[in-house]
Amino acid sequence: MRGTVAEEQCDAHGFDFAETFRNQYHIAPLDVPPPEGFESVIIFDWRVSFCPSLHTCLVTDANGVQCGVILGHAVAEDGTYLSGTTPLDGGVDTPSFFDAAEAFIKWAAGRFMAFFATPTDARAYPDPVSSFGFVYDPETKCVASSLFLSLHRPLEENPAFDNAAIVKGADCFGTQTTTDVYKGSYGFGMTRDRHVRRSVANHYLDLASLEMHRFWPKEGDFDRFDLPRRDLADLIVERLKTNVRALVAHNDTGFLLSGGYDSKMVLAAAQSDLAASDRLKSYVFASTWNQTIDVNIAAALGESAGLQVTSVVPEDGHKGSFLQNKKEFRRKGLQYVIATGSIGRMPNTENRGYLDRLPEGGILITGNMLEICSAVWWPAKKIDDAEHAVIRCQVARNTPAEIEDREARFASWFEKLPDAAKLMLHDFNYMENTLPNTQSAYLGFTRQFRVPPANDRAIFAASMCTAVPWRRRRGLFWAIVARSSPDLHKLPTVEDIKFVAKRDSEATIEELAQGDLEAVKQKFVQLRGGRV
Repeated sequence: MRGTVAEEQCDAHGFDFAETFRNQYHIAPLDVPPPEGFESVIIFDWRVSFCPSLHTCLVTDANGVQCGVILGHAVAEDGTYLSGTTPLDGGVDTPSFFDAAEAFIKWAAGRFMAFFATPTDARAYPDPVSSFGFVYDPETKCVASSLFLSLHRPLEENPAFDNAAIVKGADCFGTQTTTDVYKGSYGFGMTRDRHVRRSVANHYLDLASLEMHRFWPKEGDFDRFDLPRRDLADLIVERLKTNVRALVAHNDTGFLLSGGYDSKMVLAAAQSDLAASDRLKSYVFASTWNQTIDVNIAAALGESAGLQVTSVVPEDGHKGSFLQNKKEFRRKGLQYVIATGSIGRMPNTENRGYLDRLPEGGILITGNMLEICSAVWWPAKKIDDAEHAVIRCQVARNTPAEIEDREARFASWFEKLPDAAKLMLHDFNYMENTLPNTQSAYLGFTRQFRVPPANDRAIFAASMCTAVPWRRRRGLFWAIVARSSPDLHKLPTVEDIKFVAKRDSEATIEELAQGDLEAVKQKFVQLRGGRV
């Protein structure tokens, strides 16, 4: 085979490798060849290779020795955008080197992976939720951003899944599925290959043993978040503002805005930096009926914040497409499956060409991961925690054998959780068992590099330290918006409009969205008994 399965599949289906695997990376011992066209740096016994368009930051130790690299976009705890070369406090010849590396990376935010090495050891750290995490093949000790890029041997199908069913008719290997109702994807570190494993959030990979070890949370990591809930809301606002400021100052930036909760928190917290940037463009998508309501709200939010928001809607409406024909649709979906390592079928919005309407290159800021502020992964009522958690992992569990396997893997994960984390079970389930696999989908969206500024352990920890019922009632959301931007607080979300429409038969959702939005918000507050 030619190099990797990734290169082989691109050749087989006529895709350009550089385009398909844009912004991806490959780390391996020096005797393993790098993917064609990737740039490389040598760090002791390891070759770190990456697409030329991927942002990188080299790392040196206290004596100037090159000892690591950060791949992707990262913001240090002090707000420094990591670019060029950054130093660590420790030396590679000291026993405390990895302690220094870990302290440096633990509170960094963004979407990245970090590789650190000494003459005798090496470790790989994913970002806080392993959004830009990695997979690793124990046979070759190859670490890569996606499955096919890690494989220097033929794929060995994972018998724990119906692999063809996961990609629903878009399998690059031509395997046919026997069912149309298979739900879910991979999880608990598993991939389509029976041997290759995916990185787990809050763990590092020891490249000597090829085992993952937890590094967060450790004792005392939550101490500084023992604060009143208003102070925790202010802390989240400050972290969002700091991260956005660093990102937009150094990149051409797109900002995806909607009429929902998460992007509104980003806008409220970082309004002044977003509005002041001459390198930022804001967008709202309308690919569903619900998102047609987003268009009105996003326009009002943008006007209040001083942003020009561009609506991205096909000529024939939200059910339409920007693609020319079904062949283009199928080709786009197949390329996505190859780029992501067969983690699932391409989402419908992206497969209809919405992202192609945005300028190529730069970063794309989203509100992803701020679901943590609303505790949406927690059950609404008292039910079996383990059963609920496994369902929320979004892992395939369609047969008795699959269900038994997933429950056993969840039980093993839960048993190893630190006691402090067990009290926050569903938040850590969200971080460690859901997001690493679902966020890997973004590898297939190659025109821009997505960076959620909320991918920050301080934001997760602060959210976890507020009461779950308050979060579920959107208390933390409203505190973040109201305390950072009173003007945006006056405008409703889509859900607020639906709440009013359901209880006010005089107006439809569409009429409310196109009317006086501040009046709608006031009505919402009134109907809620003065509480938001």
